[in-house]
Amino acid sequence: MTDDQAAEAEPVTKKDQALQAAARCFVEEGFHGSSMSRIAKAAKMSVGHIYHYFASKDEIIAAIVREEEIKADEKLAYFRSLPAEALHEALITKIDEAACHLSDMFHSVLMLEILAEAARNPEIARIVQELDTSMRNGFIEIIGQRMGLSNAEARVEVLFSVIGGLAIRAIRNPDFDRRSVVPVIEGVIGQILSEH
Repeated sequence: MTDDQAAEAEPVTKKDQALQAAARCFVEEGFHGSSMSRIAKAAKMSVGHIYHYFASKDEIIAAIVREEEIKADEKLAYFRSLPAEALHEALITKIDEAACHLSDMFHSVLMLEILAEAARNPEIARIVQELDTSMRNGFIEIIGQRMGLSNAEARVEVLFSVIGGLAIRAIRNPDFDRRSVVPVIEGVIGQILSEH
């Protein structure tokens, strides 16, 4: 790695460090309970350093949502790369993985904190809705066009509702065994992805 590459890599590392610290603060103290100085302390940086990367907490939330968008785009690209006959099994496998991730307590609290802020803040709402629209359209294309299933839009809405509901369950019942619901979720997803 050259000095130029190292210099370019360092800001990404510091920015990621700030994002991770902010996410921890949002989970522990809520969005409004987390000041920029608290985030800076958690990141072991100066407040000025945090402001170098993010002008506001809204920008931090936007960056967290954009990270989710990158992950979603990678998943959609993976599904698009598969032959149509492999999609059913691949979707069940990847959606199971997503279900376990989304039902993780930390991730659940963070996503619900972001959604709560989206309900109050039009700019955050716009970013969250853009991500949802992009994911929805991608899955509608895969389920409707690639897999040839009818009523793809409704199937995607139900699929997203089932998966998104796991985040709420993780908070309402922190003792629920995520692994025990996986076979049931596989069955539900299998039904959603099958013509009856």
